[in-house]
This record gives sequence, C-alpha cells and structure tokens, in this order.
Amino acid sequence: MNGLYLRRAAALLLVGLLAASGAHAAATFVVVNRDGPGEGFNDATPWTPTGGNPATTLGQARLNAFQYAADLWGALVQSSVPIRVSARMDPLTCTPTGAVLGQAGTNTVHRGFTGALLANTWYPQALANALAGFDVANQQDDIGATFNSALNGDAGCLGGAGWYYGFDGNPPGSDIDFVTVVLHEIGHGLGFQTFVDLATGAKLSGFNDMFMVHIERAPAVPPDYPSMSDAERVAAAASDPALRWTGVAASYMAAQVTLTAGLNGEHVRLHAPGTLQPGSSVSHWSTSVSPNELMEPVLTSPMHDPGLAKFLLLDIGWPMDASVGVVWRDLRATVAGGAVQLTWRCEADEPIVGFRVYREHAGKTGQELLSGERALDLGTRSFVDRRPPTGASLLYTVAAVRPDGSELHAPQVAATVAAVGLVLAQNRPNPFNAATEVDFVLDRDAAVRLRVHDAAGRLVRTLVDEVRTAGAHTAFWDGRDGSGRSVASGAYVCRLEAGASVRVVRMTLLK
Repeated sequence: MNGLYLRRAAALLLVGLLAASGAHAAATFVVVNRDGPGEGFNDATPWTPTGGNPATTLGQARLNAFQYAADLWGALVQSSVPIRVSARMDPLTCTPTGAVLGQAGTNTVHRGFTGALLANTWYPQALANALAGFDVANQQDDIGATFNSALNGDAGCLGGAGWYYGFDGNPPGSDIDFVTVVLHEIGHGLGFQTFVDLATGAKLSGFNDMFMVHIERAPAVPPDYPSMSDAERVAAAASDPALRWTGVAASYMAAQVTLTAGLNGEHVRLHAPGTLQPGSSVSHWSTSVSPNELMEPVLTSPMHDPGLAKFLLLDIGWPMDASVGVVWRDLRATVAGGAVQLTWRCEADEPIVGFRVYREHAGKTGQELLSGERALDLGTRSFVDRRPPTGASLLYTVAAVRPDGSELHAPQVAATVAAVGLVLAQNRPNPFNAATEVDFVLDRDAAVRLRVHDAAGRLVRTLVDEVRTAGAHTAFWDGRDGSGRSVASGAYVCRLEAGASVRVVRMTLLK
C-alpha cells in the first residue's frame, strides 16, 4: 500500500484548485463502503451541508466527498468495466506533528491477459480490466483504500485538525481536504505504484511491472530500473536526485507546465530520499517538484487536479479522455467595473488554432458564445465580457479549438456581477459637439425608453424603445431630432425609463 503523509513542517497553503474536466464521464467508479454499522462512512452524527456537499450526516458527507473525488478520475480515465474502490476509515498513525492521512493500492495484479501492451509485465487490476475490456478479477474490488479516522479534532493528532468534506477545496484553519487525499490515493490504485520490493530490490515473482519500466537512475549503468540487479534497485530507491520518470507523455507535459524545480534533465524526479521510506519511496513524485503536484508523498495544499499524474497514467497504458491533451493554468474570472475578465494559460500536446469563450447562467441549460464564431488568436490569454447580466451566478467556459473545429473545454469558472439597480451614466463627452454616447445598466431584462428632451420638456429624439437584457448598454445621439434635423446649441435632458424606474442626466450641446 502507498500512503499520503502530512508533516507540519510543510505549510498548508489553502488554495482551491480547479477540478480537471473531461468531455464526459469516461469511467464509472463504484465506491464500496466496507465500514461497519455506525462507524466511518456509516457514522450517523448530524452534519451541516458545507462546500457544496449536501449531506446531513457525517458518514454520508464522507461518502459524498469520496465519490466526488472518484468522479474526478472518472472524467479522465476510460474503461468499459466499472472501477470498484473499497473504502474504510480506521485509525492510522497520527501524532501532534505528523500523520498517515490515507493508504491505498490495487487489490490484485495481472499479466498475460488479452489486450496487455507488454508481455510478462504486471498491471494493476483496474488497468488490466480497462485494456482487456472485461473484469479479469471476477468482480473483486479493484482498489483498496483506508483513511485515518483519528483526524477528529483531538489535539494529539495534528494539533486538533479534522477532515474537511466540502467539494470546494477550501478547508478552514488547519483542517485537511478529504477530496485531495482520496484523489491521491485512488491515483495509486490506478497504477501510480511499483510492485518491486524496495527493501530487497526484487521484482514481483521475477517480472517487471508497468510502472517500473518507465524508471531510470541517471547517470548509472545500467540506467533503466528493469535491467538493474536487485542491489542496484535498492540503491536507486535512495538516489535522489538521480531517480526519474522517463515516460514520454509526463516528460513532454513537464516542459509545457514549466516546472521550476524537481527535474533531472527533461524528466520529472521520483521520490528517492537517502533513507528508504516504505510506502512512500519511488511511488511518488519527488518533494522537490515545483509547483507542487498531487502525487507527492507530503500534502502541501488542496488539489483537485491530478496534474502530471494524468500523463504518467497515460504512459503506463491507461486509455484517457481527450481532454487530457490540454493543460489549463491560471484560469480565473475577475469582476471589475461591471465587467468580467477571463484570463488563462493553455499548454497542449496536440495542435490547437485558437480559443472560444462561452457563458451560461448557473442552474440553466444552454451556452452563449461570447467571442464569435471565428476563434480568438492562439496567443490570446484574456477575454472581457463587458455586458454580463447582473445579480446572477454566471459560468464561463474557455474552449481550445482544434484544426477540425472541435473543441476541448477548460473547467468552468464562476463569476457574479452584483446587481446595481438602474444606472444612467453621464453622457460622454459633455459638453459635446455633433455627437455623444450614453451608457446605462439594467439589473434585469426590461422594456426600455431612452429619450432626449429640450429644456422646456419637449421630446426631441427617442434613442431606445425596446426590450433590453440585463447588463450594460450604450446609445448614441448625433445632435439631431426625430426628423433628422440638427438641433440648436443648448441644454438637453436624457431620460431613461425601465419599468417603474426613471433616471435623468443633463447634457450640453455646443456648436
């Protein structure tokens, strides 16, 4: 079993990361509750819905968070065979300064099955099922996972930290994000682990596994893990910074996401501290990797994106959803001045020609294309929605456009532009000569009349007389009346009517 650890020396940066998203749920994860009555995932203690988790009991909150994390993987890996994960909560090691948060791994290993990519090579159970197209283990649970029930507020365990079961990656205080830990542990069960006995260096029954065939110690002779002697593998497991992952997909994407530390040449380093750490060494990324990755052995912050682990699983043979070909970074929506600015960085391992931006109302169906049918230029890194509806929760999607016109969508980001009531801004310029423009903002869809009157109150020109949607709008007046004649210099009144609300501004025309 491989475990995820937490040491208080590592700062907990409480930053919620966006969940990875595929075009569809490519694999079905079935969470199998192995706890007894009244304990762990069956605990009936009342619980208040938090962070998007609607449960009302503690046990259900745990199950919901577990399923949420499993479904994040389900949107990435592809398998026609449901992936069964047995789950339980038991006391694991915990002190005031460190704890084993969880431990998990595959329940069985398989070789020589139909669909295997390499002969005489061990595969974890779930991957073997996915490649074979049937259940090679006769309905056994594919992954076994246990989580530390000792995190319950007791000061003797991480200073009183507890689990956080929300879906939003925003735990309070020193609490631990359960979704992150489950996501990490399922990663091990899917194949982020070697079956080599690290204490002796011996291969399992003398055969390679799909993880170890992508490991090498550089420089060393021989460099590749499978060709080493048992003693050489023992030494390699404690050879940091020499031990590295050579899989093509993960190595390529490491360059695209611009790691600032944790590389050996062009390859990502694996965890190989000077003293062997059972359950931790080799089957994790190095703790030196920066920015931090989900599959490091020490929890650093909430992470709901498997990051480079997606590409490691691609290297060992997992069929992956098409969205894994694109990595989105720094994706955010910022509200300012009644507008929403989207910013992003996109690295792709397949050709893309540009971007499109979509908007939808939360809770409603249907998306509105904001950026136009022609894709934004490939170098585009931002887009401004200048007239968003106000007072509503909005969801924005940035899509990378392939050469054939198909799209790869980024995870949605949310924004809400506060309702500001009916606003009629001062025309600009003012005073004006020949023409001016008038901005107004509606807090809801409404029938709008925007009219110009002279100083005596007589109607000069109707600028708008129609239903307009909520948001910002602009009208123009060219200094002419309703018959197209130029009007005289002087003071005029612009009057906005929307429903029962009225706003006016004074304008000065100088010729």
